[in-house]
Amino acid sequence: MKKAEITKEELAYVAKEMTEYMQLEPPIEVDGSIEELKSEVEEAAGLIEEGDEFTERTIKVLKALGVALPEGVKVKKGQEEKSKEDTPVSKPSAPVKKEKKSTQKAKAPKLQVVKKAQQGQKTRAQVMAEIGRSTRKKPLSTKEMMDKMRKMYGGSEKEAVCKVRWYVALLVALGLLSVDDKGKYTYTN
Repeated sequence: MKKAEITKEELAYVAKEMTEYMQLEPPIEVDGSIEELKSEVEEAAGLIEEGDEFTERTIKVLKALGVALPEGVKVKKGQEEKSKEDTPVSKPSAPVKKEKKSTQKAKAPKLQVVKKAQQGQKTRAQVMAEIGRSTRKKPLSTKEMMDKMRKMYGGSEKEAVCKVRWYVALLVALGLLSVDDKGKYTYTN
């Protein structure tokens, strides 16, 4: 699958699965243009963590968009919704009875963040907050923050780069971190 071949239907499927699994707030809007949807899916994909589980269809679409998935992202077993292309065209030998849909909604899977907190491990946000507060004593460059993130949280280098850049941009936008002329960040509160 190539980026140009991705349909709005496939993007909407991916957006809904990511919104449900990752409990995104606000949810990814699927009513906009295909370009807006691609952009929102790519942005949300930056929040995918090691151990997250998605259908094979979602992973294929994300890879076609050029998203670098963290190592350890798992494929859901037995929950794959077949796309129209994958469904073989054949007539059933006997009439198929439609099952009534349950009126109860399926529970969304718990986030990895909750699991880590229950195990006494710090989340990325907690680690980044700790790193940010440490800049009160000594300003840090983005590279130094990435190294600290990997030491304190673990994960791959790609993962650290993505998350630290995202958190730094957010904290600068909120006015909690400031950058000096040498490119070093300092906690402002």
